[in-house]
Amino acid sequence: MNSTHSNVLVLVHVVWATKRRSHVLAADHDAFLHTLLQAAVPEDRGWLRAFGASDDHVHVLVELSATVRLCDLVQSLKGVSARRWNQQPPLGASPLRWQDGYWARSVSPDEDGALLCYILNQREQHLTSSDPEPWEFGDEHSRG
Repeated sequence: MNSTHSNVLVLVHVVWATKRRSHVLAADHDAFLHTLLQAAVPEDRGWLRAFGASDDHVHVLVELSATVRLCDLVQSLKGVSARRWNQQPPLGASPLRWQDGYWARSVSPDEDGALLCYILNQREQHLTSSDPEPWEFGDEHSRG
């Protein structure tokens, strides 16, 4: 089936962390990292709907195209962003290395608004709460 004739809406909340949870993602580099992540998603593969970062991890909301596997898109997001960051790092930035793996959950379009706010306000979330996030638990805690 030709994906241009498919009507598909697949939204996924994805989180991944820096290697050893190193605090290398300074707030003043968020715009740069956001630009790198947007460039890592070719138009035919999906769309980066939202981005938010903390000092040691990234949250994104992605919309996948009908023919793309999530693991391929995340590999592109992580690989392209780290490579470009390290080739031409922001002023004063440490080298960027991502941990292996990622956390992902599908999202209903009905949840989109609250989740967008949560992702976009990651830095504020971490200033006001020290509670672990769902992605930080093992599989036994993340299943409903």
